Amino acid sequence: MARMAQSPMLLQPGSEDLFAHSIIDMQAHAQFGAAMGVSDNMLSDEFWDDEDEFVSLLRPYNIQDGTLIIPVKGVLMNKLSITFGSYATGYQYLERAVERGMDDPEVSSIVFDIDSPGGEVAGNFELAEMISGMRGEKPMRAVANDYAFSAAYSIATATDSITMTRSGGVGSVGVVTMHMDVSERMDKMGVKVTFIHAGKYKVEGNPYQALPEAAKGRIQDRIDRIYGEFVGLVAKNRGMEEQAVRDTEALTYDASNAVDIGFADRIGTMKDELADLTMAATDMEHTMAIENPKNPAATNNSEGGITQVQMDAAVASARDEGMMAGATSERERSSAILGSDEAKDRPTAARALADSGMDAEAAIAALGKMPTESAAAPAPAATPAATPAPAPTPFASHMDGPEVGANVDAPKNEGKTDSNDLLGSYAMLTGRDLREKKTA
Repeated sequence: MARMAQSPMLLQPGSEDLFAHSIIDMQAHAQFGAAMGVSDNMLSDEFWDDEDEFVSLLRPYNIQDGTLIIPVKGVLMNKLSITFGSYATGYQYLERAVERGMDDPEVSSIVFDIDSPGGEVAGNFELAEMISGMRGEKPMRAVANDYAFSAAYSIATATDSITMTRSGGVGSVGVVTMHMDVSERMDKMGVKVTFIHAGKYKVEGNPYQALPEAAKGRIQDRIDRIYGEFVGLVAKNRGMEEQAVRDTEALTYDASNAVDIGFADRIGTMKDELADLTMAATDMEHTMAIENPKNPAATNNSEGGITQVQMDAAVASARDEGMMAGATSERERSSAILGSDEAKDRPTAARALADSGMDAEAAIAALGKMPTESAAAPAPAATPAATPAPAPTPFASHMDGPEVGANVDAPKNEGKTDSNDLLGSYAMLTGRDLREKKTA
């Protein structure tokens, strides 16, 4: 509580009371003392004591179909190595959970399950930078389920992508601190506080004196510096211009506009993300299987490139993932794929991946591993009156035989009927020989 009153915070506007009540309610919990004892055991080799049910409750490590689900709940606090229900989550717990997940061979991907108004500045940027530094080792996604504000949004941006529920919210890229002046109350109580100190600014900002303008200016300078770091972190992680992030002015965004401004990638649910990651993991196992040299299908490319089987599998996988992704910034994503250097020599594959809904970065990386496509032989120049041939249809096989139509002479079969002759068949059925009429 003292840190909240004296230090800058990354909190959703208006959530200061929620922060305070979360800590008060947590402290009043019957298991609070025991939980703090576990939290103090921060560096021990027994940090992950999976045999201890209480420790496992405070330091959850849940894997579902190869996906590690890391909760980011309640207020976010530095120097706390546990998560305490929906009240609070410690940065040190999150750090250790990510590290363990990256080292765990049973974990193929990580999802951050976020529902938080934010938390402390101290420790937040360092955690976000650590997570973003691990991009590419294993897929990481954040789900605003339902809210990822301020410090929680900072963590979300460090992952590969952000999904939010339709009723959720993200954003609040801003910094806040406050000064409490209780001097008048102390006067009414007959209490006078006297500071004995060395150093002109040692007691600056204390709550028992009015805040001088010069002191307020220095505090504002500090807030501005932290805000600049926060804006830079979000802009870098989200691939946005810093000014675009500043222009949000710490606003929060719901599902109707978060994707449009670039603060989220898609609308969905935790269930959607887990299903999508499970499917991706299955596809990866299939791809690894067909890349096995013992598999004949993997050796049909004598130059050692990506085989047609692998290419087809990648496109099919991408198409499935696209169906699960939900609403995305479709135009920007498709343009990034089709306009990439990798797409120039692989236009057909590029279009397939663009249509599939695959993330632009992943699609471009996949294109780079595919063989270049051979240029098709140029088609004969069409005459001005020519019209494009219709695309093949399922009925094509039933329409083999002579052309028919107003401008085509019907074949004459010398009085004989032929089941392969459309007009002849008509004559067989009706007795009316239109061929004779047409040629008369």
